[in-house]
Amino acid sequence: MENIIGKNGISNDLRVIALSGKKESGKTPTLVLTLIKLITLHGFEIEQCLYNQFCINDLMAAAAKYVFSDYSCVLKKQVGDSVKRIGFTTMGDSERCLTDVFKMFGKCDLYVCAMHKRPGTERFIDEVTKNGKAYKYGRFSFSTNVDLKQEEVSEQRILNDLQSNYLAVSIMNKI
Repeated sequence: MENIIGKNGISNDLRVIALSGKKESGKTPTLVLTLIKLITLHGFEIEQCLYNQFCINDLMAAAAKYVFSDYSCVLKKQVGDSVKRIGFTTMGDSERCLTDVFKMFGKCDLYVCAMHKRPGTERFIDEVTKNGKAYKYGRFSFSTNVDLKQEEVSEQRILNDLQSNYLAVSIMNKI
């Protein structure tokens, strides 16, 4: 199959892991925890930060406070004779933001992002993976946009941690 640059200016042969869910469903905390695990447990390094500079200590501090922001970066790891790169972003609000960040990532072996359940974001993922592969994972959680009892907050954090473990292993299996 021929790889084609789509109307968004991005090739259609990408391999993308997208964590899908509604607004305020816990995608960002789960992806930040996944990013921490890729760096601390699986030997990835941050090659390039996009939008804002950060390091592992910033991510760990955010996780300790459980106050999360969006992060975008390119990770790298030496695997055998080659360097593997992952374009990683916690963003996924719109097709436009995903288009911008994927262009800034450049060529990577795998891309990881959030994906709001909106037609534009799903269309973007489908377009850039037409001749590649999309791995769409649903976010298993209840909304964090409501007043939760303390035990429900604890359960939500456990779910985020469990899913981040699963995502980190899935990423390692696909790299």
